Amino acid sequence: NEECYIRSAAAWALGKQAGDSRIIQPLIEALHEKDIGIKEGVIFSLGQIARVTGMEHDSRAVDALVHTLENAEEPIRRASVQSLGWVEDDRVIPLLIHALRDESSLVRFHVHEHLIRITGLDFGENLEQWQAWYEKTSPNNSQNRRRQE
Repeated sequence: NEECYIRSAAAWALGKQAGDSRIIQPLIEALHEKDIGIKEGVIFSLGQIARVTGMEHDSRAVDALVHTLENAEEPIRRASVQSLGWVEDDRVIPLLIHALRDESSLVRFHVHEHLIRITGLDFGENLEQWQAWYEKTSPNNSQNRRRQE
């Protein structure tokens, strides 16, 4: 309906104001809307904000996106994966790898595409290979191994 369309467009437009951290909390609250179109607009705006501001500056947008990965509605999980995939931070890699467990082939397709773009590697949708690669190459894991030695 027209009201939902306008609200969805407003959510998309807010994402273009990514430098203003005051818009993050109202967008997060809008994730409770019933209309999928509004939620998708909110998710893409949060993704834009996370991409522009980075996780170091304000992790609320990424945290909200991570939460939506568990949503029962496939379009919401797909939008979350797409938004997380454009965040310029290696810390989204394990989140995307985890999303390879999704029951939706479309969600897994988008996860796979973003993992290729971010890493330059292609293990298909093979969760075990992605996890093994990440465990082997993750800076946090190598630091943890050094501490144990």
